[in-house]
Amino acid sequence: MAVIKQHILFYESDKDNRREAHRIILASGAICSAPKTLEELAKVAKTEKFTMYILDLEGHQYLTSRGFCLSNEKNIILSQQELGKVYNYLADMKTFTNFIAKNRDGKLLARDMLCTITKLSNLDIFGVKKYLKWKPSSLIFQIRDSATRNEYINDVLEYCHSLELRRHTIRSVQLLCEELIMNALYDAPRDQSGNPIYKHEARTERVLLPPSQAVVMEVASDGEVLAISVTDPFGAIAHSTILEYLTRCFDSRSKMVSTTSSGGAGLGLYMCFNAVSDFIINVCPKVCSEFIGLFDISSSVKDHTKRHPSFHYFSTDNKF
Repeated sequence: MAVIKQHILFYESDKDNRREAHRIILASGAICSAPKTLEELAKVAKTEKFTMYILDLEGHQYLTSRGFCLSNEKNIILSQQELGKVYNYLADMKTFTNFIAKNRDGKLLARDMLCTITKLSNLDIFGVKKYLKWKPSSLIFQIRDSATRNEYINDVLEYCHSLELRRHTIRSVQLLCEELIMNALYDAPRDQSGNPIYKHEARTERVLLPPSQAVVMEVASDGEVLAISVTDPFGAIAHSTILEYLTRCFDSRSKMVSTTSSGGAGLGLYMCFNAVSDFIINVCPKVCSEFIGLFDISSSVKDHTKRHPSFHYFSTDNKF
């Protein structure tokens, strides 16, 4: 992964995570300052100039409460808390575009760290292959007709069988593809005024999109990770919608309820999130939205059930 030279300020209260992340960032070719205390963080932020900030919620709140302006689009906020517990803080923020909720053990994978730095350094947040160790060939489908979606899903499942994936993983892949395709066909399309076209249609009603509005699904694997992306050409999913839906994903005490006002997207995103190892949403408002599910196909089913999936959100806009 080629990384444009960056000077990164990294803060993580957990010393083991901080040490590991510091090593990873330096290995990427970037310059990194990783203060150990909040007081050191404020001092460094005041005296040095940085091109990128990677801060846990504690560090971000500490700096902003002291008047530091962190409006740079190359900001990353980390959290290992349930999203429901930090909902109010995130909802009130106006100037950040990138958020990563780590999995249950609080670790941020080296792959995720390097990929995130690369995406922001190169100002290119889209693309499923960024999350793979090498650039394998991929299957790419353009989907316009809701009535024929199963043909494409079956092609993906055949690919999974060719990789000899476990039945549990294949079932999860099928669920992910179904939900993401249906959301892209029914919930994403907008008219010229930005109003939803099919969002309130029953999912049994056929939707046929023009070629210019085709949904694109891409599938690839490096042998350790299976990556699936579904992209729509609308970029209509709002930060409030993501927060509302995925807060419930991180809050095990909440029950997911699909309402008439929100269509099926809420339940669909909830199911997708729980089916994968990592769930990534990339948005360029009014241009496109990309949903990526990563499956760790090298781990056991038992290992997967112990993990809380990590969630990544990136936007080209200046607010979440």
